[in-house]
Amino acid sequence: MNLFIIRKVIHAMYASYLRSPAKRNWSGEMVIFPGRWITWSLFLLLLLAIAVSIGLFADTINDVEISPNGDIYYEDDAVEYKIIFFFTSVIIAFSLLLCWIASLISKVVISKEEIRSYKWYGRKTISFNDIIRIDRTKLFGGAIVIVAQKKSMMITLDNRGISHFVKFLSEQLGSDRTENATALIAERKKMIQFKEI
Repeated sequence: MNLFIIRKVIHAMYASYLRSPAKRNWSGEMVIFPGRWITWSLFLLLLLAIAVSIGLFADTINDVEISPNGDIYYEDDAVEYKIIFFFTSVIIAFSLLLCWIASLISKVVISKEEIRSYKWYGRKTISFNDIIRIDRTKLFGGAIVIVAQKKSMMITLDNRGISHFVKFLSEQLGSDRTENATALIAERKKMIQFKEI
């Protein structure tokens, strides 16, 4: 029963991505970005990891003595495990912080001349004139791969406005060159039993 409810929620989420129009920025360019549920989920997991780290630190600090020369002393072996769990939770919290920041930064901006992808590691631009082909992959739950002469760009299906982007891509490049992207969107719609409103 619970799996049925989870599947329905995920399908509704993907349907909203397929149904929602792409946003426009101040210069009229199309902007697609990851769904906000990803950002909020990462934020909540980050808060949980920080709370666990603080709890483990508070639990461990009373059992540890630090000498003036920097040596750490503790009497029980259980304290060693608490220290290991504390450092593990700090590493997990830091990783979640980086993922959360990356989800806030990530977006794809589409103009009449080019596609610009903004990720945590920088910006990548591909001109429509440089596009050789459009591929697809099942990585990250499905993604459109735009292949240019010297670089490629991956745009996942969990971006709001992805259907409008594929439609715009078909208008710019022709439906024969974008059949992989169109087929990927059609497969996703079939998988979630998508109904147009």
